[in-house]
Amino acid sequence: MPVDKGIALGPFLFPAAVLVLAAALIVALAVAGALRRRGKADAQTALWSTLALALLAARMAFIIRRWPQYQASPWSMLNIRDGGFMAWPGVVVLVLSVALVFWRRSRLRLPLTAASLSGLGVWLLATLAVTQLSAASQRPLPDLTLHDLKGATQPLRHAGTPMVVNLWATWCPPCRREMPMLVHAEAQMPAVRFVFVDQAESPATVRAYLQTLQRMPEHVLIDDGQHLARHFTIRGTPTTLFVDARGIVRDIHTGELSAATLADGLSYVTPSALDRPGVSP
Repeated sequence: MPVDKGIALGPFLFPAAVLVLAAALIVALAVAGALRRRGKADAQTALWSTLALALLAARMAFIIRRWPQYQASPWSMLNIRDGGFMAWPGVVVLVLSVALVFWRRSRLRLPLTAASLSGLGVWLLATLAVTQLSAASQRPLPDLTLHDLKGATQPLRHAGTPMVVNLWATWCPPCRREMPMLVHAEAQMPAVRFVFVDQAESPATVRAYLQTLQRMPEHVLIDDGQHLARHFTIRGTPTTLFVDARGIVRDIHTGELSAATLADGLSYVTPSALDRPGVSP
């Protein structure tokens, strides 16, 4: 099960999957460039084309898988910031695209094959490493006591109930964009406990923002010392933890959620929650 922890580069936070893909592309382009300098055909344009097709296939496969959520808001299909991609259809289309170029354009056979295999190898190895780190990250939600908006202490953990724990802040634009969808999902799925953990802002600041929403979230806590973020080495917002009924964090999503990627994360902690008629985040 994936744990997509973010990696901070300066002031920017990137999902691990994005950096893995970028590293694979850099290696593939470097190999193609090296072969071009040795007199082989330039395969870089073909690389970009095959990658674009692969990413389109990965996105379309995810949309088909989560079509009920996208159907409610069709324009959200274009919002790739939600990270909704399925890897294996993209890999299949990449291999088929390279095979087609190999068959039709003999001059590109060696450089495109060498570059594609190099990039794919880096992607597979890096993905394996991230997967191993992800398995190590699947540990219990810490037994923290935080404060609600009235200053009263509240436990973070809630035994026996799947949880969605959203780390956010009022100054974070992606947090503000996803908040109404998460609050709507909270109202639609009472079997899942949604907890919104603000990162070290004052209760007055948080309350002032929440009062601008059409619907107020039910469980809002303030982590004054950002203890939860430090526990999971989270360096940016929004980040969402998906916690099963035993209190184990099964998935960590870095960046803005859509209804579809929320449903995908929930499938790791409560597979049947979205199968009931009329229930959709």
